[in-house]
Amino acid sequence: MVNSVSSNLVNFRSVNPLPVRQKTNFRASDNYNNYEPAEQDMFMYQMQQERKSQKSRDRWNKAGVIASCAIAGSLALGALVQVPTLRIKAKLLTNELKKQTGESKKAGLNFFDVTNEKSFEQLTLSKEMKKVVEDMKTSIDRAEWLKKKGANGGNGIMLYGEPGGGKNAYVYAYTKYLQEKFPGSKLIMMDVLKFKDKYVGETENNIINFVENTIKEAKANPDKRYVVFLDEFDSIARKDESQTNKALAESFQNAFKTTLTKLTDVENIQVIAATNKASKDEAITKLLDDAIMNRFPKKYHVPLPNEEQLRIAITEHYKTIPSELVDSKLTDKNNSELKRLCKYITNKNHHASFRDMQYILDEARIISESKNRTPGSKITIKDLKQAVKNHAENENWEKGKGKSNRRKNRELDDNTEKLSFWQRLKALFGYGD
Repeated sequence: MVNSVSSNLVNFRSVNPLPVRQKTNFRASDNYNNYEPAEQDMFMYQMQQERKSQKSRDRWNKAGVIASCAIAGSLALGALVQVPTLRIKAKLLTNELKKQTGESKKAGLNFFDVTNEKSFEQLTLSKEMKKVVEDMKTSIDRAEWLKKKGANGGNGIMLYGEPGGGKNAYVYAYTKYLQEKFPGSKLIMMDVLKFKDKYVGETENNIINFVENTIKEAKANPDKRYVVFLDEFDSIARKDESQTNKALAESFQNAFKTTLTKLTDVENIQVIAATNKASKDEAITKLLDDAIMNRFPKKYHVPLPNEEQLRIAITEHYKTIPSELVDSKLTDKNNSELKRLCKYITNKNHHASFRDMQYILDEARIISESKNRTPGSKITIKDLKQAVKNHAENENWEKGKGKSNRRKNRELDDNTEKLSFWQRLKALFGYGD
């Protein structure tokens, strides 16, 4: 009985299957009453799921906003905490640097470290400068005896001469010698160009403050010696012949004379001034104010290097380089080629200085590593000659425009009349080739 009913029911469904309704996409804007009861249940279920999803998205959005605010707040708080820390670190670093250089915050002086500079023994001195150096050393070694024998103050030294003669090097060497005799001695650089101010009276105030701070520093340390170096001295001590600025110049120079006298009268202060504008004794008297010059009883002319000085300077330079990288001719100060080359460089019309020689040495180093050379090739006398030629062209040493290249090459010898026939012939086809 049961089996017959079940079979009839199966047969009935197979003949008349139940209608299948398509899945409906419900929207919140749809009218709930337009759906049948079964669809209404689905509609309610879908709307509930949509609300849950929306709430979940809202919660995540709020969480994101809160997290962003928290991160921004943390960064801001960290920056606020870090600023004082950085300030403290910067202050400690500044104090440490001042401590290392011995610079007093109160004084505000510009101390110069001469540790890596050359001593008197390392300088290449001319005969006249050897005498100057001996005088400088004597003034330090016999200071007490000189004082007892009636030294009457005014310890200013004036160095003058063309640029590149080595005036700064002498000041550095002088300071190093002082430090050997009086440990802790210092060099104070007075950049006079920085003291000049466009406002009336400000330049005078800058210099007066500098002098007062220097004297305080020196008197607080009587066991030390202080060298005050006034470079470019002509910029503030020059004679002013113009009527427009004459009154202003006189006002400034009167104030400067007073402060300069105070500075030079302090026993443990040595004032050294330098100028590049005067190359001769008569030139310096025409250039600088007479009353100011009277504060510098010792005036030393620093000449440009001579041929012997250059030879020594060149050979000493190349001796510091490994021998496998330098031709032996460049380390022999008596080499004939090197002598002729240095004689050409020191021609009085060239006004060559130690600074020029440094440029030439650098150029020779670069030439030795040119593309057509093997890496690590030796620096040769030929490289040095080529460097001299290049520098001569840049500085216009050969002023004769009609001279041929051969003539210029011959002039590098500067002693062709003393050469043999074969040496002259060689010079005609290129110097040193």
